[in-house]
Amino acid sequence: RSIAFTSGASNLVGGDFNQRSDVFVRDLWSGTTTRVSVAADGSEANGNSQNGVLSADGRFIVTWGVRDPAAGRVVEARRYDANGAPLGMKFRVANWGLHPNVVMSAGGEFLIVWEDGKGTVIARQYDRDGNVLGG
Repeated sequence: RSIAFTSGASNLVGGDFNQRSDVFVRDLWSGTTTRVSVAADGSEANGNSQNGVLSADGRFIVTWGVRDPAAGRVVEARRYDANGAPLGMKFRVANWGLHPNVVMSAGGEFLIVWEDGKGTVIARQYDRDGNVLGG
């Protein structure tokens, strides 16, 4: 029913002025496109959004790197239901990281990977409700 994709185009939705790549979800049944890589208040991201993936039931997750004045380059993510409604608030994946990417199983479990800026790739696994698995 839906696909998630990343684009730097500014003409896919109204109000896209951040000149950054954003993550969108296209509902193939209704023909609507929604930009999902936005803050909780709907404001634009100040960094490039890297990735969004869908589960078999239509839930999806978006990851992005953002410049935080206090922390530097951080990795954040947010989960959504099949209708595009947020499932909780955005969450901090890493206090410093670059180039986040995410994969999701059919059941909704997901794995987020990112680079630490020194050549090391780090991964963190989550259950379908966004809880960290393992240590």
